[in-house]
Amino acid sequence: MNLEYPEAYSFLTTHPVAILSTSTHDSRPWGAAVYYAIDESFNFFFMTHVESRKCQNLSENPYAAITVASNDEQTTAQVSGLAVKLLGDDNEANEAFRKLAAIRPPGAQTWSPPVSKMDTGKIMVFKLKPDTLQFSQFNTNHTPPSADITKII
Repeated sequence: MNLEYPEAYSFLTTHPVAILSTSTHDSRPWGAAVYYAIDESFNFFFMTHVESRKCQNLSENPYAAITVASNDEQTTAQVSGLAVKLLGDDNEANEAFRKLAAIRPPGAQTWSPPVSKMDTGKIMVFKLKPDTLQFSQFNTNHTPPSADITKII
């Protein structure tokens, strides 16, 4: 675990759904909900069909943003950086796929992971390496809100 920012790491590993924001080469924005996994360096991994709009956008403009939020915890994480395609025979891609296939809601042992529900077709795994990560907690246990942690990237 990244011990320098354990609250951010814990939050991100327990909230596996995010909004991925991409844009076309001419800056037309697109947002999509994705399941993601992170590693100890705060790299984000997600997958999508190669025919999806987000995959097409990332092929045209590889910079993207990810937003994770929890209303109950009044906590947000905003991330931006370069998203790169991982090759299927790559160890990092295999590890990302394993993590994404293991995502389950708390207490849902029989729930099928999102990857098993994807239609047939070619799937691409992406790695977003953040150049900016802002983590903020606004609940009563954290006053004032936590500072940006952009220096970790």
